Amino acid sequence: MRVWRPSLALLVAASAPALTVTGYTSAAHDRFGSGFPTTPVDNASGSFVGKDHDWSGVGWASNDGTKGFGLLSSRHYLVARHYGGAANLSFADGAGALATATQASVVNTDTGLLFSGQTVRDLSIGRLTQPLAVGWSVPRPAVLDLNASSSTNSLSAYLGLQVFLYGRGGGGTASPRLASASILSAQNDANGQYLLTNLGAATFQSGDSGSPAFHGWTNPNGDKELALLGNNAGVDTTNGYNILNFLGLPTVMSALNTVMNADGFALRVAGNAANTWVGSSSTDLANRSAWGLGPPTPAPSDRYVLFDAAAAGGGRAVSVGSASNLRGVYFKSTAAAGDGFAFAGAGSLTLGRGGLVNYDDARQSFASALVLGDSQYWDAGPGGLAVAAIDTNGKVLEIGGSGRSLLEGAVGGNGKLAVSGGRVDLLAANTHGGGTFLHAGELRIGDNAAAGTGALTLAGGKLASTSVASRTLSNAVVLNGNPVALGDATDSGALALSGNVSLGGGVRTISAGSQLVLSGTVSNGGLRKEGQGLLRLTGAGSLTGGITLAGGATEIDGGFGATAVTVDAGSTLGGHGTTGALDGAGTVAPGNSPGILTAASVDPSGGLDFAFEFTQVGDPDWSAAAASGNDVLRLTAATPFLADLGPANTVAVYLNLASINAGQSLHGGFFTDAGADFLPRVASATYLFHLADSAGGIVHNGVAYRAYSGPLSFEVGTAQVDATFAGGTESGVVLRFTAVPEPSAYGLALAGLALALAGARRRLRP
Repeated sequence: MRVWRPSLALLVAASAPALTVTGYTSAAHDRFGSGFPTTPVDNASGSFVGKDHDWSGVGWASNDGTKGFGLLSSRHYLVARHYGGAANLSFADGAGALATATQASVVNTDTGLLFSGQTVRDLSIGRLTQPLAVGWSVPRPAVLDLNASSSTNSLSAYLGLQVFLYGRGGGGTASPRLASASILSAQNDANGQYLLTNLGAATFQSGDSGSPAFHGWTNPNGDKELALLGNNAGVDTTNGYNILNFLGLPTVMSALNTVMNADGFALRVAGNAANTWVGSSSTDLANRSAWGLGPPTPAPSDRYVLFDAAAAGGGRAVSVGSASNLRGVYFKSTAAAGDGFAFAGAGSLTLGRGGLVNYDDARQSFASALVLGDSQYWDAGPGGLAVAAIDTNGKVLEIGGSGRSLLEGAVGGNGKLAVSGGRVDLLAANTHGGGTFLHAGELRIGDNAAAGTGALTLAGGKLASTSVASRTLSNAVVLNGNPVALGDATDSGALALSGNVSLGGGVRTISAGSQLVLSGTVSNGGLRKEGQGLLRLTGAGSLTGGITLAGGATEIDGGFGATAVTVDAGSTLGGHGTTGALDGAGTVAPGNSPGILTAASVDPSGGLDFAFEFTQVGDPDWSAAAASGNDVLRLTAATPFLADLGPANTVAVYLNLASINAGQSLHGGFFTDAGADFLPRVASATYLFHLADSAGGIVHNGVAYRAYSGPLSFEVGTAQVDATFAGGTESGVVLRFTAVPEPSAYGLALAGLALALAGARRRLRP
């Protein structure tokens, strides 16, 4: 065709009608039957042109329902540069549930159509602040790759393909529309990479730019899905063309991957299987007869291929005797169980951009080494994968699907490894240097070096041990999404992250399923802790977003002196480190059995409770914060109590002593650096005393107690003391409990009675 460049003015008029569809009816062409954009209900009409496909990966601008976008991954979406992205996007599943996402940036790939008067091509990628997290599975659309080789542009292969054109509805509340058209021309020239359809089926309108265009593809398993061809760029009404930015060329797919790879994602690419494994007269991957081919046709190389256990007979043991190269490998589903393929041999298999796709319930095994020839997405399917050594070769490997995959050998090279679904067990000491990413699904750790040498980026899903064995990862950690589950109640091995933790500038939610230790510096945001597993913060941090404890126990043993901590109801704060101001409705229980927790101040007005353990008479060991003998909450601010304790604030005292005599005092509980007597601030609290007793029904930090009922009682007071802490001596005021006889016992001369208290001193908690 002749060289032309359409005018950008055709695309961005201030207002425009809906996508014009020849023979339009709402039943046949509207995506939603009602409720768009706030409560959309899918079009259930049997005449709907898109009825056989899942459209939940196509969203719209939250403030402008006429502006449509298609996902490339859970974090990336297609944009037309000249029209731009959206500050916020909305997506809907087939049941009417909505999800929203926030745009972080738009990155131009300098591919796609080049408009007249422009110097940068039109195809761009929008990036979300974090992966889209919803309660339903967003389909991962593939870019349709019909090229003859990994480096060839096979433009003619796309001619005549049917394509779904997606465009705006009328106004801002009418449903988006779909039309089916045919690809008239595919181009890669000075004007860029683009597809053309004629205007016979539909005509783009101003405001349609950026919406995705799909082919209704039948995948190698025989199932229908949407495969991406491009996105809307413009309309040439003079010559009669709709114009689409074209995705299916090697240079364009590489440009898309460049943007996505930086965030730990790989473009999903798919193609039609050119060959199907027979495996009858030979099981050698490089032998033509194993593919049912005769001379002179060689065994497939740089092709998409299909392995079908039902057609392979007994030839499911595949020999990789020499170096082989396949662009994409598919495993077809069968009705039989346990009929997976096993690849073994001294040769290596290089996988191209199509990666591995397992449609079957059986696990597919690779004992031979795999090499990434390009960045790629693996769909492990329901059966999962078992893989030995992987050379990332500087590329990105992203694994999704629903099954469990075992990476049994070392993952090496300078590439990246990412998990976006299912469960992936890393069982070896890995050396890949590009970083490990968890977007969704489960990443299980079976070796302390499993995450390689780069950073560990967590945006969602679960990170845990593969068993009850503890695991320690030294990688730097980036939390870049909510929520992230750390640890597991079943495979309950403690998880320790010793590297520095960046919160990515946001307030990040972690759910601790087993013991979790963060021993590095925690910075750049705020932290919310959920889950019943114990969280220990042994490093340091100054978090402007604060720390919120919303479940289970947390011990702060490090330096967080400038970080405010809110202890929600049902949560407990302990430890022997430092924090900023404390508030909330949960429980503050200083120490690690027992110890000194230092905070700036405390605001008990929200219903905060306190629990103090005493194991010795007199003063605590002030200089031993981790083993002080008596629990202490040290308050350093000039105004240590921001409100008075009242009857709604419980102070539980746990007596784990060998003995105590009338007249003896216990020092601990509250200590204030300010010299003023704070007794009036705490006198009205509800004080409960407990005695260690192995038969007791009250448990505190793993020790059984019963309510103490005499013969002594305790007077609540304060005392001025010089406390020599590890950082120096402080003249302050401490809470004092003095043992006195019950008033009715005076006549029995029990003032000097020694009371032996049951129960041993509790062990230090690790």
